[in-house]
Amino acid sequence: MTHRDGTVGPPLARALAFLCVFAGCGRPATVEDCNKVVEKNVEVQLKKGNITDPGDVDREKVRVKASLADKIAQCPGRRITDGMMKCVDQAGTSEEIDKCLHRLF
Repeated sequence: MTHRDGTVGPPLARALAFLCVFAGCGRPATVEDCNKVVEKNVEVQLKKGNITDPGDVDREKVRVKASLADKIAQCPGRRITDGMMKCVDQAGTSEEIDKCLHRLF
């Protein structure tokens, strides 16, 4: 959800939380994987709010990653699959990203 001020809300935190609880098959998530999920969430949420200026998007990515630094730090090493990451790449909404991350369950 994008707030009136253009900041990103709960769906991003929820997606990151899903990524942080994976166990089982797959491979360990890398720092890059974790950042990709956060950045993709920021992109789709801002796009939903018609915020597409690359500078604004980049600034929001930096802001969100800083605000979620503790959660992002817990993410590397969690189990994911390449299919999940491909799904995240192709997702157009936060809800679709959530579905991608639920695929292991």
